[in-house]
Amino acid sequence: MRKNLAGIIQLLSEAEDMGDPVEEGDQGMKAALLYGPRDVRVEEVSKPRLEDGEVLIEPRVGGICGSDMSRYRSGPMICPPVVIGHECCGHIVRLGKGVTNFEVGQRVVIQPNCGCGNCLLCRMGRDHLCPRRISLGVTVDGCFAEYVKAPARYVWPITDDITDEQAALVEPLAVAVKTVRRMGNPAGRRVMILGAGPIGLLVVQLLKLNGATVSLADLIERNLLLGRQLGADEVVNVTKYDPRENAGSLTGGEGVDVVVEIAGVTKTFEQAIEIVNPGGKIILVGIPPGVANIPPEPIVRKEIEIIGSFIYSYEDFHRALQLVGQVEVAPLISHRVPLEDIGQAFDILDKGEGIKVVINLREEVG
Repeated sequence: MRKNLAGIIQLLSEAEDMGDPVEEGDQGMKAALLYGPRDVRVEEVSKPRLEDGEVLIEPRVGGICGSDMSRYRSGPMICPPVVIGHECCGHIVRLGKGVTNFEVGQRVVIQPNCGCGNCLLCRMGRDHLCPRRISLGVTVDGCFAEYVKAPARYVWPITDDITDEQAALVEPLAVAVKTVRRMGNPAGRRVMILGAGPIGLLVVQLLKLNGATVSLADLIERNLLLGRQLGADEVVNVTKYDPRENAGSLTGGEGVDVVVEIAGVTKTFEQAIEIVNPGGKIILVGIPPGVANIPPEPIVRKEIEIIGSFIYSYEDFHRALQLVGQVEVAPLISHRVPLEDIGQAFDILDKGEGIKVVINLREEVG
């Protein structure tokens, strides 16, 4: 009898540690739900149900990404409403069955684009291109909530010397890491970046760390001033100067070897063809709407390489974590907003009044 009772107690204890799907789903939490274009509401929803191999996380700080803004303006990609948000850090509150490499209470950051792990692309280390990839805040519920779940494989531990805000911005830093990796060794290269948003400002720092000469172009003077502070050798306000004419000013008329298009504007994509030197590269990060008018002749005659750079790989995210501290993310943060006022946060960015807005998902953040 005592032996059976001890076994029952052990099973109950394990169920509490691993998480019970029914119990979790029946509990409520606050979350930011995207219902449609410019329609974000903070409402009570069910707590996520843990599956095998997943962890339940209590987010502390999240960041609004440019892709969040695209969905805010156009509406969710899946049947609404969806919990929005994918840049975040927090601490683990429950472990799913089979998770042995984490502990409850451990501080972590989520890599929010998760491959299946089994397909050819995943086996090649290109899990970001997985056809069965899930993306927090896009294809599944995201992290602007009191709780979020994620596959344990795509959760990374963070050390005490990394603040919550630094950890929340590892995801956009990983995008910048991937961008620079796609251009090859940047040492000695002359690079023009079209777009001085958060990704562009992070790419500036990575390029300077690796010995490149950097020109940064944008139409917002505030962002350009910050870009100069973060290391850009030259900034070009495109409302006053044509980047095609200024491309050679920094290099004594020799032009630029690489153009990085991050603005996601059709016009800048087209300009990149004219700006880059013969034999140069164009790295496309932004995704402009519509169709660009790209004549093939200059691409052929100038032997231009056009390279797409989409989010990041598993290893890029790992590298971004290692770079926290060497690359400054705090200067990018222009506003801090609580979850209850997340509509205000989107409005700030929609009006072009901020650079990076972070969401405080808990009252006390570090």
